[in-house]
Amino acid sequence: MNTFLVRLKEQAKFGEHKRKKLQAFSDLCIDVARQIDQLPGLGCLNYSIAIRPILNSLPEYIRRRWEKIVVEYAEENHNAYPDFQAFADMIEKQSLLRNHPNVTATFESMRKEPHGDAITKF
Repeated sequence: MNTFLVRLKEQAKFGEHKRKKLQAFSDLCIDVARQIDQLPGLGCLNYSIAIRPILNSLPEYIRRRWEKIVVEYAEENHNAYPDFQAFADMIEKQSLLRNHPNVTATFESMRKEPHGDAITKF
């Protein structure tokens, strides 16, 4: 159980443009979410106190997305905190968005295009 917590915190340390690391972190989150019922010690991840160190390691855009989900969930559920499954779902969605072939192809083509100083006006 503690191994999962350590791995979550360590794998959460990646930059905004590290799509493969986001994918690996997403896979780990999904794996942990599936095992929470079998490994009750992981249940602590359903509380903000256990998620906070993991969140602090994540890129800012993911932290902001999670904060929005937390507030929306609290408003709809009498100030309750979303469970780890909701966190894993959000991470998976972010990974799918960042790793979608259309997004990665656009990103790669932008990196390869020469940047000229001239601006064409019509």
